[in-house]
Amino acid sequence: MHTTVPATWLAQKPSSSMRLAQYLVPAAHGGESASLAVFAGPMGTIDDNVSRWIGQFSQPDGSDSAARARRWNLDGESGVAATLVDVSGTYAGGMGADGPTDSYRMLGAIVTAGGTTLYLKLTGPAAEMADLEHPFEQMIASMRSS
Repeated sequence: MHTTVPATWLAQKPSSSMRLAQYLVPAAHGGESASLAVFAGPMGTIDDNVSRWIGQFSQPDGSDSAARARRWNLDGESGVAATLVDVSGTYAGGMGADGPTDSYRMLGAIVTAGGTTLYLKLTGPAAEMADLEHPFEQMIASMRSS
């Protein structure tokens, strides 16, 4: 699949062999940068992945992260379909994480087209992520089958 990545997002060497691509998203508000990790599948069902991603977050008030998360579908160009998720709170992280991080947010997308499935996770401090929802969604909508 091909997409248009925002010009300010910096391609990096993937930190894991599981990652197809990785980007650093420079901080716009003086905080910690966000990062985008791209994985290729199959890696289970869409529901399994969304549940796992939401499960990586807890809420400071003890409420249910799933009840606070947002999930929606997006049909992009060239028959690309995506399931997106937006969740925030205390992030436990994925494999190799250093530990829980407060006030984090994740925008995730599971994108399918032409028999290919990609999993994209954009994570970072909630304050930095506030301006990234629209560019992330535009990037997903611009995806085309190879």
